[in-house]
Amino acid sequence: MTPDFSLGLFSDLTHLFITNRWTEWSTWSWDTTSPTSPRKNDALTSTGVFGLIPKLTHLSFEIQVGKWQLSSAPIEIFQKLVMDTSLALATILTSSQLSPHLLVLLCVLSFDQQPNITARMIKEKTNRRLALQLQDESQYHYINDSRLVFAYDREPFSEREAGSSKIRDMWKSAEENVRNAAVRGQYYVCLSSFPILTSF
Repeated sequence: MTPDFSLGLFSDLTHLFITNRWTEWSTWSWDTTSPTSPRKNDALTSTGVFGLIPKLTHLSFEIQVGKWQLSSAPIEIFQKLVMDTSLALATILTSSQLSPHLLVLLCVLSFDQQPNITARMIKEKTNRRLALQLQDESQYHYINDSRLVFAYDREPFSEREAGSSKIRDMWKSAEENVRNAAVRGQYYVCLSSFPILTSF
């Protein structure tokens, strides 16, 4: 169920790191109004989810991958991961409510044996979905939203608090990599405290 973003604490939020499992956040209603909002008749219900978080500039999702390479059943789960997360990411990237504000959309991979492959597959599927929304699937190789970056967290249980140096460094490094990616056309991020995803 989509969280109730109409709660007052979200209205001034600029940075949001969602640690729910991908099976949860990828099903949230990112492009509609908050379905759990108790105020069914007020103006919030017409603003959509991101209209309820008007100052959001940095959004991050944790993607706990698991050992998908070892058998056919986990591969099916991995394919679902790619399909579901790419749909949510494309929806967020094309949100008219976020386009003037969102600077960073960071996917933090963990528990992944091959994070470069995971990041590439999610990014390519997201590109395809963006191309479909632009009604030109043939151009998906040329679509690259530089706000979407990936990191691999080798130590996902350390320093997870919002004010920790690890989280501050994560946002700072992600911003730098978004700027660099916009220039180079790349989409991976290499964070000092989140080693290592190589740009290519």
